[in-house]
Amino acid sequence: MIGLTPVSTVPFKNVLEFANLLGDTQWIHTDKDKCQKESQYGTPIVHGFLLLGMIPNIINKLFNVTDAKARINYGLNNVRFPQALKVDQEFQVRLVFLSSFNKQNHSGAKFKITFEPLDDGKPFCVAELLYIWVGVNKANA
Repeated sequence: MIGLTPVSTVPFKNVLEFANLLGDTQWIHTDKDKCQKESQYGTPIVHGFLLLGMIPNIINKLFNVTDAKARINYGLNNVRFPQALKVDQEFQVRLVFLSSFNKQNHSGAKFKITFEPLDDGKPFCVAELLYIWVGVNKANA
């Protein structure tokens, strides 16, 4: 394992901004009153794609590559959202190293990233994450 983030939450303000930016203003994310009355969660839930959008910042905090000219998000495999993350619900993110490769002018790595509840429940998001670093001399985790 590379690391575990400090406990975090996604505030309602961030969910609303994301919803408006992407045009995904579905009530399950944006309408507190309707969620309280009609949703199984009783409160708005965070967009799964908002969680995915948090990944670059998480990588910056948990995995430091020195001397790289650029970091490229190469993609995601097997993305799943087994459980909804409620607005303001606490979670942590676990980053696990799976494999790496080195080419002449770049290095790459595959990680497993998991957005986890603080209890032993199902994760909110699980994915394989692929990154490439161009012009790398060494990596420090």
